[in-house]
Amino acid sequence: MARPRLAAPAPNAPTATIHTDLTTACVGPGATLRDAMRQIDRNRLGIVLVVDAQGRLVGTITDGDARRAVLANA
Repeated sequence: MARPRLAAPAPNAPTATIHTDLTTACVGPGATLRDAMRQIDRNRLGIVLVVDAQGRLVGTITDGDARRAVLANA
């Protein structure tokens, strides 16, 4: 039996980038909102991962979360 062939991607199809180095995408649980926003700006991903001392995921903060937090306290 012949193996199925995958269709070629469309010429303008978006491509995915897989990030293997997550150090620029992480902040600790003691990070301030300013720290998180600075890291989001640096990593250009629109998100930071909040990790504990063992590197386990505790939560996430997106650029939208940060914007809403700033506007709520304005």
